[in-house]
Amino acid sequence: MSENVNELEDGRENEPRMSVKPLLKVAGTVIVFMFILSAWAWCKLPADARVPVHWGISGTPDRYGGKLEAFGVAPLIVLAVTGLFFLIPRIDPRRSHFAAFRRPYLLIVSASLIFLAAVHAFVVASALGTHLNMNFLCFIGVGVLFVVIGNFMGKLRSNWFVGIRTPWTLSSEFTWQRTHRAGGPVLVGSGLVWIAVGLLNAGELGVFLALGVALASALGLVVYSYCVWRRAPDRGKEEDRPA
Repeated sequence: MSENVNELEDGRENEPRMSVKPLLKVAGTVIVFMFILSAWAWCKLPADARVPVHWGISGTPDRYGGKLEAFGVAPLIVLAVTGLFFLIPRIDPRRSHFAAFRRPYLLIVSASLIFLAAVHAFVVASALGTHLNMNFLCFIGVGVLFVVIGNFMGKLRSNWFVGIRTPWTLSSEFTWQRTHRAGGPVLVGSGLVWIAVGLLNAGELGVFLALGVALASALGLVVYSYCVWRRAPDRGKEEDRPA
């Protein structure tokens, strides 16, 4: 029993590990920027200021809050999310796969953090009296994020946290690869729709269109993963392995 445990520990020590130093630089820059921006805005407004903290489907503010909610919550959320991004490659049961898609993972995470920082900057600008349309930022930002992720989708290796995770992609490497190769163009196309909605300021109809495209894309890829798995050459191999 002890020999098996030692072998397992030795195997884990020999697993290839993904370096997160580049991510540390990007995440550190984003977090410092957000806290500095929050501190600057905090000093610019009176203690009892009420500022926009939520926007409706029309892109205009529909709820107001205090400075702590507007300037303090987002940086803390990004700090927590960053910690999760650092933790994922170390707790995933397939953590050895992360070294094979290190660059795509770092770029996807970096793009996500930059998007969150842009949203925070928008909130700060609105609090200081700049009149901006939240839909414009969110739809273009999410669209660009979809395009970035879609371009690297085909390079992701199977894992439990990043990518199109269905029972069929997680049980078949063949299904994972085929689904993610198909998912890349689908996600890029969905992202372009979101960008177009933001640029055209299409209003509520555009919001429903973009959300519908995203939902249809997600459901379509789930169905596609099942169809690929049905004829996957490695289907059932996980179940056939001895315990």
